[in-house]
Amino acid sequence: MHRLCPLPVIAFLLVGGAALAQPKARRRAPQADQNMQVRQPHAVESFDPVSGPPGTRVVIRGQEFDETTKVRFNGRWLQVSNRSARELTVTIPAAGVSDAFVLVKSGFPEVSTEKSFFVVRPPVITTFSPARGAPGTEVTLVGNHFLPTDKVSLSGKELAPSEVRSSRLVVRIPEAASSGKLGIQRGGKVVAWSRTAFEASHQRAAPGARWSGSPAGTSSLATGWSWEGPRWKFVAAAPVRWTW
Repeated sequence: MHRLCPLPVIAFLLVGGAALAQPKARRRAPQADQNMQVRQPHAVESFDPVSGPPGTRVVIRGQEFDETTKVRFNGRWLQVSNRSARELTVTIPAAGVSDAFVLVKSGFPEVSTEKSFFVVRPPVITTFSPARGAPGTEVTLVGNHFLPTDKVSLSGKELAPSEVRSSRLVVRIPEAASSGKLGIQRGGKVVAWSRTAFEASHQRAAPGARWSGSPAGTSSLATGWSWEGPRWKFVAAAPVRWTW
C-alpha cells in the first residue's frame, strides 16, 4: 500500500524544482564612481620673479599641479612651501646658479620652464687696467657677476660702461676726474669697490704725440700734447721749445 505525500511537501518540491530550472542571473559589473576625476598632465606657464639672489622665493604658475608635483633646480629637488593646482612656491638655494625649473608629476613626463631663473650675486672687482690715466683713457675692470645694468663709480661720478660682460666692464675716464677707488654701482648704491685706487692724471696725449728732452737747464720740445698742473697749464697745439 503506497503512502501519499502531504500536499505541503509536494508544493515545496514543485517550487524548488522550478527555481533550480531557471538560469542564474549574471552579476553586474560595478559602475565607475561618477565623482572620480581623471588626472591630467601638468603644464608650466610662467614664474615670478625672473631673477634674484639666493634665498629668493619664486612662484611657479601653471595648470594641473597636485600633491605629487615636485620641482628640480640645478639637478636637486626644491622644497615646495606653498602648493595649489595653479601655483607652486619654492626658494632659490644658497649655492644655486642660473637654471631652468623642471617640474615632475607622478605618471606624466617632466616639463621645464622655457627661460632660466637668473641668480644674481654680488659683483667682485678683481683688478683693473691701466692703473692711471688722463681724461679719455679707457679702463677695463675685470671681475665676476657684472650685470648689463651696472654702472661704475669714480670719486662720486657715475660712469656708464661702453662694454659690459659678466666678467668685464670698460669705462672712459671723464673730464676733471679725481683719483679714487673704482666701484660697481647697482640700484643706486655702490655694492663693490676695487682694492686699489685709480690715479687720475691731467696729462692728455694726442695720437702720435712725441716728447724729447734733456737735463735741466737745456731746451726741450713738446709736440701735440697738454699738461695741467696744480698751479699752471701748458697747451701745445704745435711743436714748442722751451728751457726748464
